[in-house]
Amino acid sequence: MDRFLTAVTGTTYAVALVGIIVFATGIVKYYQAPRDRDALCTLVTILALSSVLATVLLFPVDVALVSNTTDNSTGLKKAWATDEKIGQILFALKVVYYSLYSLDVGFVLLFIPFTYFFYEEWDADSTTGERVKNALKYSVFFVFTAAVLFLIGFFVPIAKADKAHLDLDYLKTLLAGTHSEKALAFTIGILLTIGSALFISYTAPGLALLPLSLISPSSSPLLTTSRADQALAHNRERQRAIEVKYAGSHAQMNSKDRRALEALHREERTLVRHSRLAEEAGRKSGPLRWVRRVFGKVGRVGRVGLGLVVGAVSVVTVASMIISGIEKLTGSICGRRCGFILERTPKLFNLVDRGLVMSSRIFPLDYIITTLLVLLFFMATMMGILYIGIRVLWVNLFRVRPGSTQPQGLLLLASLLTLTVLAINYSLVTVVAPQYAHFGHQKFCNHTLGNGFIRDCTDYPDLIVPCDASAPTNICTPTVMSSFVDRVGLNYPFFGQVGFWSQWIFVGVWVLSGLWILVRGVRWVREEDENSDDEVEDGDEEESLLGSWRRRVSSTVRDLRSRDA
Repeated sequence: MDRFLTAVTGTTYAVALVGIIVFATGIVKYYQAPRDRDALCTLVTILALSSVLATVLLFPVDVALVSNTTDNSTGLKKAWATDEKIGQILFALKVVYYSLYSLDVGFVLLFIPFTYFFYEEWDADSTTGERVKNALKYSVFFVFTAAVLFLIGFFVPIAKADKAHLDLDYLKTLLAGTHSEKALAFTIGILLTIGSALFISYTAPGLALLPLSLISPSSSPLLTTSRADQALAHNRERQRAIEVKYAGSHAQMNSKDRRALEALHREERTLVRHSRLAEEAGRKSGPLRWVRRVFGKVGRVGRVGLGLVVGAVSVVTVASMIISGIEKLTGSICGRRCGFILERTPKLFNLVDRGLVMSSRIFPLDYIITTLLVLLFFMATMMGILYIGIRVLWVNLFRVRPGSTQPQGLLLLASLLTLTVLAINYSLVTVVAPQYAHFGHQKFCNHTLGNGFIRDCTDYPDLIVPCDASAPTNICTPTVMSSFVDRVGLNYPFFGQVGFWSQWIFVGVWVLSGLWILVRGVRWVREEDENSDDEVEDGDEEESLLGSWRRRVSSTVRDLRSRDA
């Protein structure tokens, strides 16, 4: 095997791991509340985000190692690429993949729930042992869920290889996995189904909002000192006008005036804070104020330019999803029975897929592009969570805001992002860049001599074609990532259908969200956060609905026990 490529791929992934940990740490530090930090919650959140990002960003390394096994000038295997050598490469990749996937499942179903309940059990009189015992007690449901999912994966019936639509060697290989692989595939399929709902709910509107929020003019949250003072004086005058109406009278304030007065009180606290910050900013700028104005204008131009680039990439990515979706609908021989696996080379032009296939010949160029794509989806998901909040239907559990997110909110944020990134992973492999994700730039000779066993394209270079699912498995080697994703859809067609049709729903939500934001503007979603910033400044961050409800129940149980004693 090419030792240089092995060294480059290993070094690239190691650097990426360091970058992932730094990135995850930065995200957590940026959003967590400085006055409400917990070391265990912070550590688990960072590790959960790092684990799922490491899982997704391993697949360009997978593509590079597999693509290097064929010689594209002859369409045959390279001399060193024996079955034994390729088996060693695939085994090493499987160990890493399955370890990371198992870790992702463990964080979602075990570690994050335990850490959440462990934090909630904190009390001035509680000991660490009591907190651990109670956290384990509340985490039993998640442990039971994980065990049930693995058992179902072991014994649930799967597709049979003797069906007519499964006669390809590639599909038969996917059906030949061990029980452990099938159990893990079933569990990932369950999490993928949940992640697809989050992918639609958060990533789609976030992807539409992200470029528009960069391009649209953003009003600074800080007013000038004079404007803040004027607004504050006007606010207090309106308060006095309402209070005068009821001064010296025993009449009760009507509901309309009471709500108006409460809103004015909230606005007053916000204006006082803005006035103080504007005054401090004015003192700090001094003679360098003109320099700040110049850099502000340059930053504005850069922000608009970045927004245009992000918008263009978003449109191209969604267009690639649509093209691949059409290709699968019209060209998959097994359709919904195998999760719409495409057994031939895509015929429609997919810009993202084609670009990644071409760049994969110059590793790590494709790794950089893939990382940027993953970051685009990740930041779009963060944008969606920022403006929608962590909620169940209409009930808002936590508001994720920079510098004011509670530890419980960070843990739930890590769970949402882990599940969503699993869905992003599925999308990248199946519809964003399917050819790249499955075979990279591998090609095979599609011409055999008279006996049908020897392939030789010396005189037929046009018959050296890209690998696909119908290609001979002794030449074309699929990536481990694509095999795992396809195994989920093939063994359990329900998960394949959910994953496939969720891509179409994603596109629809993206279009509707974009139209909605263009009509209503971006500012309407920003004002919600500003209305609640005064509460954060006073140190009275809102307590989670789940946490407060559970603490009230625990307090009631303790009271009843003390009475019985």
